[in-house]
Amino acid sequence: MCSRSWQRYSKPKAAPAPITSGLPLLLSREDVAAPVEAIGKVVRSQDGAEVVSRLLATDASAPPLVVTSLLPELPYLASHPNGAGVISDLFVACRKARDHGSTTIPAMTRRLQGSLLRLTKDRWGCRVMQAALEEASPEFQQAFASELQGKALKLCQHLHANFVLQKYVELLPSSAGAFILQELTPHALEVAAHVYGCRVLQRLIEHCSKEPELSKLVEHASLVFERCLEASSERSGDFPERDLLVDPLADGGEEVMEELLLGDGTSRAPLAQILLDRFGNYLAQRMIHCCRGKEEPRVAQLLGRCLPKLQRSPQGRHITMAATKRFGRMPQPSGTVSSTAERSFATDRAQAGGRPPASVGEAGPNSGS
Repeated sequence: MCSRSWQRYSKPKAAPAPITSGLPLLLSREDVAAPVEAIGKVVRSQDGAEVVSRLLATDASAPPLVVTSLLPELPYLASHPNGAGVISDLFVACRKARDHGSTTIPAMTRRLQGSLLRLTKDRWGCRVMQAALEEASPEFQQAFASELQGKALKLCQHLHANFVLQKYVELLPSSAGAFILQELTPHALEVAAHVYGCRVLQRLIEHCSKEPELSKLVEHASLVFERCLEASSERSGDFPERDLLVDPLADGGEEVMEELLLGDGTSRAPLAQILLDRFGNYLAQRMIHCCRGKEEPRVAQLLGRCLPKLQRSPQGRHITMAATKRFGRMPQPSGTVSSTAERSFATDRAQAGGRPPASVGEAGPNSGS
């Protein structure tokens, strides 16, 4: 009696969600050729997009069929919330095919031309653009540079477009980023202090170090480097300048060091002003690691003069740790360093041609304060 009453008044189970029209056809390989025209509509729903992506991942013969179906509406679907994921998966599936997408990938990239700028700035389209750049042909590279010509500054500061520019610099030859360097040179410090722009500038420093345009960008930045304190005090702005000092022999590194040491080791030097800055101290740590030759005693002298302030500051602990590992011990107010450290300088220069030791004693952004 009780069991019957419970069954009578229990809440009925919810019926399964209806399957989008056309999905059963996609699940059957025998009928998959029938809905070619319908695939473009099916991928606009979340369920349909999941099924098509599953089909691309499991069936090696599916990519050409899906490309043929989606090609007419490819620019629209590339910025669709559900369709963009399918297009990205389609590039991956074509690359894994036996012919490595020799015909399908060029067809898709040609179809996207004319919409590259719009897709680069779109929330969903930027992901498709990154997938397309993975297999970029010289023709597509030229089309990408042509459509984005004159817009590099705004794009590198864009919430979504900055990821596309980063991928473009990472994947393509360094010469392909020349137009970006040329456009960013007059705005080097503005980009360095921008929360998104600094990411693009980091990629350019990492992958285009041999390009003459990068040297011009650094030279332009050094002319107005009196704003170093303002730029390095921004949380995102200290990282590009710090990357310039990763390799002390890299183009521009010596100029940056010289600008930071202006003032002959007094408290007016830019380096002394950023030692205790919450974010600028990371740049100071990198400089301590990279200083060499005549720069070493100048840095040691400045650190010795600032020792009382460093001992009273939370950020000063990171500076003293970096200086101790670089010089052998923390320089004293007299500006001298131990004889052991002096011998280590000579050994470093003899073994590494003037470069500092490989190990760095700097505290990263995740270090405790």
